[in-house]
Parts: sequence; C-alpha cells; structure tokens
Amino acid sequence: MTKQEVVTFLEKIKANYQSFSQEGYVLNEWYERLKDYDKEDVYKKFEEHLKGDLGSQIPKIHFITKYLIKSSEKGNQNNYKVLCPNCKKVLSLKDYEAHIERHNSIEYMKLHSKMFTILNEEKLLKMPEVLFKEKYDEFIEKLCEVLMSKEEKTQSEKEEFQRLQNYVYSKAGMPISIN
Repeated sequence: MTKQEVVTFLEKIKANYQSFSQEGYVLNEWYERLKDYDKEDVYKKFEEHLKGDLGSQIPKIHFITKYLIKSSEKGNQNNYKVLCPNCKKVLSLKDYEAHIERHNSIEYMKLHSKMFTILNEEKLLKMPEVLFKEKYDEFIEKLCEVLMSKEEKTQSEKEEFQRLQNYVYSKAGMPISIN
C-alpha cells in the first residue's frame, strides 16, 4: 500500500471507531506494517473484523496483517506445497485450507452418520466442490430434522442443534446465537 492508501484506510477506521487516533506516529506505524500488502487484501481483512466477534473494538495491526500474503510473495504462493495430514495428498498452499475444511466436514458427517447411512469418504473427497456442498447441506438438513423431532434431548444434543442452527444462519447471512 502507498502512504496515501494507508491514510485513506486509517480514515475508514476512524469513521467506524471515533476514538481511533490518526496522529503522525500512528500513521507511520501503520504504513510501515501495511506497505508490503495489497490494498484490496487489507480492506477485506478490515471488513472481516467489522463483521467478527471483536467488531466493536478498534482493529489491531496484527489482526489486519495476520495471514495476509505480502505483494512480493503473491506470485510464489502456488510454489509452496503442503502435505495433508489426513490423506497424505500433496497440495498447493492456496488449495490446502479448502481441502482441510472438506476433511473436517467429512469427519463431522462420519461422527453423525450412524443416524443415516455409511459414508464413502473417498468418494466425498473426490466430488466437485459444488456437489459436495450440496450433499453436505442435505446432510445438515437431515441431522437438524432428526434432532428437532426428538422429544427429549440430552445437553450435548441441544448444543449440537445450536451449532447446526448457527451454521445454517451464518450461511444465510443471519446473526448467530452465542450461548
């Protein structure tokens, strides 16, 4: 980011957090920390902050830059290879997060699969992303129906239902419940 882009970014923070200081030393510190990153990435992280659990607090530089890739390293990110600890598949760094998320979703399905049918993990891993998301959402729907239909619920079933409800709400862009 250029210094002027950082100034504009700090003005955006100030517009959302009136107590945010834009003193010269603050500008210099933020500029030193943000100069190596793309403006779009920084703004995206700020939007995540605004929508997150800590959105009522002024963002910290550390949060804004955490997990961002520096502009100079962006072209190289496809060169990094990572080994999946679950299936031992070698993936590019940019594909790793989605791959691990799929493994976690499958593990969750396996945990609750005794209510339905046996799952074919290998087949689920090979499915196209759109089809997998469709199958996963169908699974969540069925699981919700099973939990809703039970007259007596254990505490863990109540908590599980709350997690499922939050998942569905977050996908719909609705506020989630934190109990």
